[in-house]
Amino acid sequence: MDGLFWKKQAVNSFEILLLIFILPLSFILPDSFAWENGPLESTQVIVLAAAALINFYFFYKRRHNFQLTISGFFLLLTGRELNWGRCFFPLGIGPDGPILVPMNQIPHHAIINIIIGIFIMVVLAGFIFTTPWYKIFSYHLFPVKLLVYSCICTLFSITGDSGHFFGKYKGELLEELGELLLYLLLLHISLYYYIQSSNNN
Repeated sequence: MDGLFWKKQAVNSFEILLLIFILPLSFILPDSFAWENGPLESTQVIVLAAAALINFYFFYKRRHNFQLTISGFFLLLTGRELNWGRCFFPLGIGPDGPILVPMNQIPHHAIINIIIGIFIMVVLAGFIFTTPWYKIFSYHLFPVKLLVYSCICTLFSITGDSGHFFGKYKGELLEELGELLLYLLLLHISLYYYIQSSNNN
């Protein structure tokens, strides 16, 4: 029990430290870290793919469709960060990083867009119909602290994306760092739900 407690404390401390240092790091890290296919985006893809696999394993273990929905959600985010495969076909390197082929120049792009749209609708339907609302509200399965952290990260990401306050390149770093921590927090939230719902069965 003590070991689990200290592991939780270590994870919480790590998340708080990242949250505190997101803004300073955006001014310290090289601009290239925020490029397409750069270190930050590649780390995001690793986190999201791992989260999809972990939640699929939870589904395999317990056969709860909600875990399958969460896995699909993380898989959808993985595809988004991979630019739906465009990152594998760079046209070259420009001053702002790799130049990706436009989506409308990819063969069968219309079919790909339709598949992406269907996948999004399936995930949305999954959240509507497989989320165990009764259990969540009955057992108060709300990780308030993690949700607050997630909102702060989203604010960082939106602020960085706007480019109004920190300039183009530092804004991109702030956006990517905010997204990276947000994905880690979403993984943590999914683990929190799985553990807490298992304890309340």
